[in-house]
Amino acid sequence: MLIIGVTGVIGSGKSTVSEMFAKLGARVIDADKIAHKLMAPYGSIWWSLIEYYGQGIIRFGPDTIDRSRLGNFVFNDSFQLVKLNSLLHPPIIEEIKKQVKCSSEKKRKIVVVDAPLLIETGLHKYMDVVILVVVEEKVQIERLGKRSPELLLNKINQRKKYQMRQKEKVEFADVIVDNNGDLEHTQNQVVTLFHKLTKESTKC
Repeated sequence: MLIIGVTGVIGSGKSTVSEMFAKLGARVIDADKIAHKLMAPYGSIWWSLIEYYGQGIIRFGPDTIDRSRLGNFVFNDSFQLVKLNSLLHPPIIEEIKKQVKCSSEKKRKIVVVDAPLLIETGLHKYMDVVILVVVEEKVQIERLGKRSPELLLNKINQRKKYQMRQKEKVEFADVIVDNNGDLEHTQNQVVTLFHKLTKESTKC
């Protein structure tokens, strides 16, 4: 089984690339979806977050964690962000490894781990191939504005400040996917890469 890590800075389009791999037959493990699931009401992480940050981060009614409120709180304080990561990352990584193991037992040929902090958390060390989706800053900001209009430019820059910069991530990447163009341009790269990796993974 070939394990591929897909990562990129916020707004790079890494999830789009992962979806393209999924359509080609890869099993995709999405770190963000795992985080949502683990933060569900009354779970262990839910209680940990409420205990530390207080009930101000709850959206009452469904009692879910308001990620926007939580984000505004932690992105104003680097210490709080470190604390949040210490609460979230270990169980997320554990779940990713569990799903990778399950995919191996089911004899899946290619598994894609879609994780924005793949490198920062050290998960890249467990990947056979690390793919970095890159994008120019002006394209990144334009796409973020369309995807999340509530994210003002100062908030985008604030969140980028606490992520590893794209040029730093390049050093850890085995493959670069350029996502500055249209979807067809990106998909052509993914299809070519998928067939190349599939062929290589079948060699003894």
